[in-house]
Amino acid sequence: MQKRSGWDYVFQKGKMLVVAFGVVIAGMVFLEVNGEPAFRLAGGAGLRPFDVQARGVPGGVEIALDTGEGSCPPDRAAGKGEGSAAGAQIFLDGRLVAEVYASRVVLPDVRAGTHRIRVALVDGRHRPLGVEREVQVYVPQPSSG
Repeated sequence: MQKRSGWDYVFQKGKMLVVAFGVVIAGMVFLEVNGEPAFRLAGGAGLRPFDVQARGVPGGVEIALDTGEGSCPPDRAAGKGEGSAAGAQIFLDGRLVAEVYASRVVLPDVRAGTHRIRVALVDGRHRPLGVEREVQVYVPQPSSG
């Protein structure tokens, strides 16, 4: 058996500590550079349910998003963690027309008739969280006057 000095033992333990510390630092740098972790909460788990109300007005659509707490999505600062909404994407007849960070929005220049509005909650990096609602709305003909 080979005899080791006390300093050799300290040196070996120090190397292991440096490697472990390096792995932790590398992980922290990775998360800082890439933003949020790569994993996602399936199906928007942990999100409060939300409601969408849309009202057709001459030449446009008023949309209100509500979580029961008066606002949806929450402010941008609250949307940094996984499973929390930072905004909402609004689709008109299947086409993305807006991404909003407030509880009310008006879509202007919408032709008269029946339209399908789909609202999907997204995280701070504009990725869908898997929580969406769809409503139909009738936009009346603008009055000429």
